[in-house]
Amino acid sequence: MKILKSVVTVILLLYSLWASGQTGTLKGFVYDKATGEPCLFANVSVLGTNLGAATDLNGYFAINQIPEGQQ
Repeated sequence: MKILKSVVTVILLLYSLWASGQTGTLKGFVYDKATGEPCLFANVSVLGTNLGAATDLNGYFAINQIPEGQQ
């Protein structure tokens, strides 16, 4: 029984370390509201961080490695 408790404790500890290192990705498109055309090379940023990206020729952007945070 003591070994089982130790194994469960180690598994929970490893899971919490794995879960705390999670990051996310923000992907999307930016379009001009008036014309509906994609916004070329627009800058998109995550408020409160130094993370950002520029849109491509289709208005698409992707920001990777966004750390977990408060909403």
